[in-house]
Amino acid sequence: MPAALVVRLRPAGPWRLGPDNGAKDRTDRIFHSDSLFSAITHAMRDLGLVDEWIAATVEAREPAVRLSSCYPYTGRTLLIQPPRSFWPVAQGGKVRWKEARFIPTNLVPVLLRDEELKEDQWAVDPVSECLLPIAKHGPVAPPFRITRRTFAAVDRVTGSAETAHSVACLQFSPGAGMWFAAAFGTEDDRGLWSDRVRSAVRLLADTGVGGGRSRGWGRSEDPRFETADLTRMLTGNPQPETGEIAWWMISLCSPSETDSIDWKKGSYGICTRSGRLESMKGWGDVKPGVRMLSEGSVLTSSAAPSGAARKLAEANGSHAIYRSGIALAIPVPWKEARRLSLLSIEPEPAKAAHSTTPSDEAAVSTPDITPPAPETPIQEPPQPEPPGEAPPPEIPPAGDPEPQPSSIPGTEPAGISAAESEPPGAPEIEPPAPETPIQEPPQPEPPGEAPPPEIPPAGDPEPQPSPIPGPEPAGLSAAEAEPPATPEIEPPAPETPIQEPPQPEPPGEAPPPEIPPAGDPDAQPAPVREPEPSAGNAPQVTAEDTTEGQPS
Repeated sequence: MPAALVVRLRPAGPWRLGPDNGAKDRTDRIFHSDSLFSAITHAMRDLGLVDEWIAATVEAREPAVRLSSCYPYTGRTLLIQPPRSFWPVAQGGKVRWKEARFIPTNLVPVLLRDEELKEDQWAVDPVSECLLPIAKHGPVAPPFRITRRTFAAVDRVTGSAETAHSVACLQFSPGAGMWFAAAFGTEDDRGLWSDRVRSAVRLLADTGVGGGRSRGWGRSEDPRFETADLTRMLTGNPQPETGEIAWWMISLCSPSETDSIDWKKGSYGICTRSGRLESMKGWGDVKPGVRMLSEGSVLTSSAAPSGAARKLAEANGSHAIYRSGIALAIPVPWKEARRLSLLSIEPEPAKAAHSTTPSDEAAVSTPDITPPAPETPIQEPPQPEPPGEAPPPEIPPAGDPEPQPSSIPGTEPAGISAAESEPPGAPEIEPPAPETPIQEPPQPEPPGEAPPPEIPPAGDPEPQPSPIPGPEPAGLSAAEAEPPATPEIEPPAPETPIQEPPQPEPPGEAPPPEIPPAGDPDAQPAPVREPEPSAGNAPQVTAEDTTEGQPS
């Protein structure tokens, strides 16, 4: 291949490179080869060379000039989109290699030799998506930053302004810009079109490229031109070493009918390109979208892919509309891509996470799940009763079913123990036993006075006989035979009026009979004692009155 023309554009202001979706608040970071071809075609039209240019590029079987896409550069470091089969590198660390979209051109030969990159020498700029070398004073300055400019249309007659809107653009650093390469088919083509391409590029530097050219965007200073062997500059070797050869695309590609590409191999990306017309008879009309192979794709083919320019339509019959898909490919050694193509992956039968063979299925069996047995209410042991008083009835806790006697357990399935048949659960907490009122021992009474009657504590219900459980149906436990019922709450016993202790009577009068307290069925009326005459009318103390510790 003859020596190529390397062009460096030095921006004199902001650039706007429209993204694929056409959003105003976003901008692309690369000037694609189809847009560059369109810009140079317009410059050739102004120079009066458009017919010869179309005949030598679009209509020719072997194009005389092939253009790459425009990539950023900073200082002397040219950046490019690396081959997809070699990037990102398969090594860990602090550097996020996959976030870099552009890498220096002098790093491509290192990737082709499968050498390991040193992390302390590289850094990724998240805004420009460029992998930059680290110099003595830190990483190299990124080539551009993305900024937004706000605009509002003003009516010069009335002075009224429309709603403001913002537009994203690229603001380049000093000493940074965009570069591209123009490769020629033969030496004759190089001698014919080299100077013409230089003239068209200088015209574009004055008129601008991209969007916002009416505001002065997209312009450049005097561009710089270099002549270099493109293959040696990018790969380090004029021809790849022995082995299978692949083709690294540094431009967009729309494969032609003569390209024999093995689509089962390679690593490539696809993008959809569209845009608007710049014609006097159809200005601003939307172009039909075309799917193309993106930059950085690696294709396997017996020869270099040629690509083609697709004819989209006729602009009002004045001239044809083309979408340039002429390819510019660099030979590189083939390496199996880390991201395999979907066409090369054979579907495998789905395997279960824990698969078993027929012999294992006989040994491994699914355990039978037995429904939980009904819980048997826990019976509280009877508490010792104080002498002379009936035990208070047991009051079941609120919300629990009435206590039932322990049921006879049914027949359990064979092979399952009692621990397996009962479901695991939280330990049962026994309800606290009802408190037994503490009986105070009776105090000795003064002679001549009757002991006061004992008053039962307020609120205690009358003693009731324990419920007698009825017969249960065979094979069912107590909890299954009887449905849970709401515990009956007995009404509180009527309050017992407090009896005042009897006062000592004056001599000669008989004490009134003792009246049992209301609601106490076991109390008996006290015997009536007849007064006995004695000297001095003094009260007599009987044996019944002097007995201690016995209730009256």
